[in-house]
Amino acid sequence: MNVAIGRERNCDEENRTYRSTPLFRAHDEREAQHLLDGGLAAAGLSARELDSLPGSDVRKVALANLLLERTVARQSWIADRLAMRSATNVSEQVGRYRTRRSRLAATFRECLESASLSRVVD
Repeated sequence: MNVAIGRERNCDEENRTYRSTPLFRAHDEREAQHLLDGGLAAAGLSARELDSLPGSDVRKVALANLLLERTVARQSWIADRLAMRSATNVSEQVGRYRTRRSRLAATFRECLESASLSRVVD
């Protein structure tokens, strides 16, 4: 019985190792970028506008939440792309967002929840 548990542990370790490979990371960043691009379009924002908005802007935080829920993108990657200062700020803002579920425009919320933003990029 202990042997089976050991095998499961090895499988988990292999999966974690695979997730840290450059190939996996590149694929996941492509997926995260796809979600980000779709989310920005749904919010009516451009990448250039992100720098002028505060890190607590509900649209930025909603997009960060989407990326964290649907990808394994690093919080530092999300912070860079959404101009949210730091990974710590992403974590804090998303935590607050999940607790309060701030009000979003109906069309933006529908788009974030749509299957079109969650499809896997080949």
